[in-house]
Amino acid sequence: MRFFSKKKVIEMENYDPIANVEALMKDLGVPSWLQTDFVAVLKVRQKTMSNEEIRNWLEQLAMSVNYILPEEFQVEKNLDLCFTTHKEWVESEINEYAKLIYEDVDTTLKNLPASIQKMNRKAQKAYLAVSVCLLNIFSQLD
Repeated sequence: MRFFSKKKVIEMENYDPIANVEALMKDLGVPSWLQTDFVAVLKVRQKTMSNEEIRNWLEQLAMSVNYILPEEFQVEKNLDLCFTTHKEWVESEINEYAKLIYEDVDTTLKNLPASIQKMNRKAQKAYLAVSVCLLNIFSQLD
């Protein structure tokens, strides 16, 4: 029994959530600007959280049913800028997602967190696109 406990500790010491996220985002073709932004969030969290805590946090995000993202991605001004700067990507991402779930975009926007629903439509669309992309990443992490 001691052997397995020790092995788990060694595995956790070697686990690098940031490297895992970066590799998966690259493999899945996540836009470089979103990779940079999300890795920056992880690096800030790494200052106060262990690798295991970060992994648990990412697992919790993956299990959310209401498109919940880290608070760093819930700023209306930044979401507006995201929409303006990456409009084609945002529209493409949400339209593809709507096809996958057989629901129109307006219905999907109504399922966003209440704080996001209070934002303007461009910010809501950007939030939906980013959340769909990142939740796909979270759900595929080891």
